[in-house]
Parts: sequence; C-alpha cells; structure tokens
Amino acid sequence: MVSLMGPILDGFAQDASTDIPKVPDEKALAYGKLVVQDMDGRMKPLNTLALEITRKLTGKTSAEVTLGENEIQLSPEQLVLGVQLNPELYQRTPLLKIDLEKSAGVFQTLQVAPVSRLSFQDFIDDEGSYLLHEQVEAVNRLKPSERSDADNELLKTDERFNMFYGLLTGDFLRLYPNKLDPDDSWYTKNESRQGFTAEVARFVANIGTLYLEGLRKGMETGDWNASNEALSYMDLFQREAGKSVYPATAMIKGELLYNKLRLGSRLFGPFWLIGLVIGRYLGQ
Repeated sequence: MVSLMGPILDGFAQDASTDIPKVPDEKALAYGKLVVQDMDGRMKPLNTLALEITRKLTGKTSAEVTLGENEIQLSPEQLVLGVQLNPELYQRTPLLKIDLEKSAGVFQTLQVAPVSRLSFQDFIDDEGSYLLHEQVEAVNRLKPSERSDADNELLKTDERFNMFYGLLTGDFLRLYPNKLDPDDSWYTKNESRQGFTAEVARFVANIGTLYLEGLRKGMETGDWNASNEALSYMDLFQREAGKSVYPATAMIKGELLYNKLRLGSRLFGPFWLIGLVIGRYLGQ
C-alpha cells in the first residue's frame, strides 16, 4: 500500500474517552461469521480478515491493548469492532508492532523512545501528515537488492501503518454485494454510490452504523435487540444480493474451525520436524 500524506485524522475523533470498548465474545463471533470479499476477490469469513489484520499489526493472533492502567486482550473481531466503535482511542493505543533492532531510524524520525509497539498517532504530526513518507519513498526508489535490513523493516512498518489506516476508514470491509455488478464485486459502506439503486445505497451507507450503535447500546444497557437485528439484515443482504459468489455453508464453517484451531501456526512445528526427519532419512 502507498504511504499517506495530508491531514488524515479528520472525521475520526469521535470519542475521547479512555474506556476500551470490548464487545462480548459471542457478539464478536457472530460478527466474524459475515462474509467479506478481499482485495484479490476471494470470499471469506470476516473472522479470517480480522485475523489477518491482527497478525499483521501485532504479530499475534490476538491484541493486547494497554492504556494507562487498563489492559485487556481482544480477539481479532473485537479489535476490528473496537476500532470502529472508538477510533480516536485506538489511534493513540500502542498496537503496531515494530522491530527494536532494525528501526533506529524510524524512532529517530518519530522522536519517540524505542519500544516494541507504537500507536497510529506516533506516526503523524500535528497537521496529520505521515512522518515516514519521505523515508518510505526513498526506500521504494531503491532496487530490492540495494535495500538493507533496516530498509525492509521500514517497509513492513509502513505497511502496518497503512493497514491500520485502512481499518480506520473501513477500506477493508467489503461487506456489501451489488447484484447488478457484472464482476460480482462487493463494496464498503463508503462506496454506496457504486452502481447501487437508491434504496440499496441507503441501506449500504447506514446499516453498519446502525449495527455499531446497537452494539454501543447493548454494552451500556444489555439490550442487544438493535445490534442483533442490524446484523441479521446484513447477513440476509449478503446471502440474497451476493448469492452468485456467496460461499457454501460448509466452507464457511470449515474456515472458521480452521481459524479457531490455529492449525497453520500449531502444526508448523510438527510438520517441520517430520520434514527434517524425512530429509535426513532420504539423505542417507
């Protein structure tokens, strides 16, 4: 992703409270069962996308959020929802992983002490401009063979920054299919004018907001009716308007189970060991 310049905080400072919003586990799990279309066109559970984002940002499969004396652990869906519920808070929460040994130049440019996690706001100045823009542009002009370890780490840091920015803006949440689209493209709520009929455009632009408002109400009062209803409408809309590419139920359940068991990371060690043994045996 390209680096960002200019004032990028406008419209995000919605809630300056210090309460870390944590959606209940069962509500977050329900949200993760929605389907999303990724940038390559693959249809997958939102849980998968949330897990990919969390891994990229934090280097882990969950997010440990610390703000003052408060520290909580968030699932991938809880992180994605938390950023939407309180974007201003999450902009100043240390989440973005950074390599201590290879990022001396980054810390110097940002004028922050070396730490293993930085916040989104650490990367921007008072005008909202991206402080690493010039460094990233300089590295991008180099051939890959000319880049140092520090250069490559800078690009990884830049990618994490841009991914968090995409999470703030909702650019990754391609949740809304347009049945009139010949390419079966799905869109974000910010793209509600991309060929939708007027009635459907209003739905796409507003249903996500209604869902988040319902979650806020539920966390305050224990009344989840509004959020449950909004989520059910989103799910029904996906199944009907996007039925030409909507994944089979078995596929969704299988991918959710795979993600839950963390098979990719848990089986790496055993498979690596088996491969080593077989390699030695064949080499005899």
